[in-house]
Amino acid sequence: MEKAPLGMEGGDELHVLTVSDSVCNSALWKVYRNKVLSMSDSIDVWYNSPASSLLQDPVSKAVIGVEVDRNGDVVNVRAKNGVVMTMGGFENNPQMVDDFLGLTKSSPAGTLFNTGDWVNPKRPRRTYMVHDQAQVDAIAGYHGIPEEFQDQVVSADTLAGLEQALGMPEGKLQQTVADFNRMAEEGYGPAFYRAADTMKPFGDGPFCAIEMIQAFLNTQGGPRRSARAEVMGTDGDPIPTLYSAGEFGGMTPYQYNGGDNMAECLIFGQLAGVNAAAEKDPLPVLPLGVESNLVYTPGSGSHMVDPDPKQTVTLGENEYLGTSTLCMGNELALKVKIEGGKITAIDVVQQQETAGVGSKAIDALPAKIIEAQSTDAIAGATVTSGAIKDAVQKVLDQVK
Repeated sequence: MEKAPLGMEGGDELHVLTVSDSVCNSALWKVYRNKVLSMSDSIDVWYNSPASSLLQDPVSKAVIGVEVDRNGDVVNVRAKNGVVMTMGGFENNPQMVDDFLGLTKSSPAGTLFNTGDWVNPKRPRRTYMVHDQAQVDAIAGYHGIPEEFQDQVVSADTLAGLEQALGMPEGKLQQTVADFNRMAEEGYGPAFYRAADTMKPFGDGPFCAIEMIQAFLNTQGGPRRSARAEVMGTDGDPIPTLYSAGEFGGMTPYQYNGGDNMAECLIFGQLAGVNAAAEKDPLPVLPLGVESNLVYTPGSGSHMVDPDPKQTVTLGENEYLGTSTLCMGNELALKVKIEGGKITAIDVVQQQETAGVGSKAIDALPAKIIEAQSTDAIAGATVTSGAIKDAVQKVLDQVK
């Protein structure tokens, strides 16, 4: 458990609880997923089934169902007591990032299927971190700029030269540095109200710059919700039988609060579930011309269980199966071929890793392991990299 000061009105501390010794490894997600799997006789989970619209009674305004696009077929799901909306953000929707964030250049890194609403102040298209030689030395003495970013560092002996190298208007950077030096000497920064001890005037060159792209983990927002997790209408009253949880209507749309975000998902998920499931007067009938075309049998429609690779993967001569749960998805499986005591092939046969993140390791790491004939000296920064090495090492241990 980690305890730290909480910079929010009404709170003194922030307690962060983790379920593993590491972070960003989907350990908590796997706990939740396995819990849902254990209740598959009463909980259905549909993939490839986005909700396209809500069905609302025109008189009472109660939400009485959901229209779902399930694998290309329209399915109307009739609500018994309520509907809960638990969508995430929209980090991976480029059009919505452009439309809603107001950021001219950014790098979102949230979950794959998030869509939602959030507004952020606009920022300059190009932003740089600029420092003098003293700061370069300080950075090198701390941990240095990672090798993979070294080619992004632009340097020059003078600020005028750095302006030219960056394609800035003549005198723009020099004036910015002069203004900053004055604020540092006076110990007062009206632009960002920085503490005096965090501002140090620029010294001698050479000077360096590296472009800073705005990065954020997740986006959240949407309609307001009540303490009962009810979705509030534009008139300030709850929309009958409609509830929300998660980043959709989250309490902290303008800041990321570590474990608080997950705690809110849990708390309002429970509130929304309990209040939506509570017995109510019978909901109004479906609108004229709309019928529920789903015969519901609890536990009949879940598709969360991954196939067991031991049962589905066919192994040829000198081929071995390696699996790992150290990945972001539920389980990663690969087929390793060993001939003459050497690894000759590695094929990933099951994975649920994020495209563009974990998929990079899947595409590149097997060849590196084959070339090195070992997992020890292979560098990999992602969780997926660790899972691939873990699965291969299990095979190597098996054939020793």
